[in-house]
Amino acid sequence: HFLYNTLEMIGWLAYDGTPEEIHSVVRSLAEFFRLSLNKGNDITTIEYELQLVKSYMHIQDFRFKNRITLQIDINDIHNYIIPKITLQPLVENAIIHGILEKPNKQGVVKVYGGLNSDGMVELSVEDDGVGMDAEQLDKIKKGKLPSSDGSGYGLDNIEKRICLFFGIERSLYFQSQPDKGTRITLVIPAIPYNQYKNMENQI
Repeated sequence: HFLYNTLEMIGWLAYDGTPEEIHSVVRSLAEFFRLSLNKGNDITTIEYELQLVKSYMHIQDFRFKNRITLQIDINDIHNYIIPKITLQPLVENAIIHGILEKPNKQGVVKVYGGLNSDGMVELSVEDDGVGMDAEQLDKIKKGKLPSSDGSGYGLDNIEKRICLFFGIERSLYFQSQPDKGTRITLVIPAIPYNQYKNMENQI
């Protein structure tokens, strides 16, 4: 859906936009797929994952005419590892199931985190969208919550992939209130990328 919507938007810009706008969107789309592919590696750094989120949001800025604001506040964990395409789906769900369901379709998505008191990497994606009750949260985890956009990720599958890699039982924690917004928090072991590569080379 994201690719289809972006190509449709590029087609619209070809009629009504400027060459500079088309170039900007195409460049962000190319960057998005370059980071998504990650040279065939399943693991990346939080810094690169944030770049993926920024490329995604740059495209969405054109689509939604700057009605959605992205705020990032990450402390000292940029070089820790994370499975690729982890934060971007959380941001996408925040937009689709949170902000775009508001009457004015405007809002803020915050991505923030650092090391918690247990020495784990803790990252949160928070929106000021419509929020959800327990039944809706269960549906979004399973990718069964309908949306006006027709897309969205099943978060259960994302969590299983994360837990399988790190050997942990749980990684995603949900908080939501109707009419106030939703926060999804990711908690994973803190492993620097250089340490991970050294371990990988020894196997």
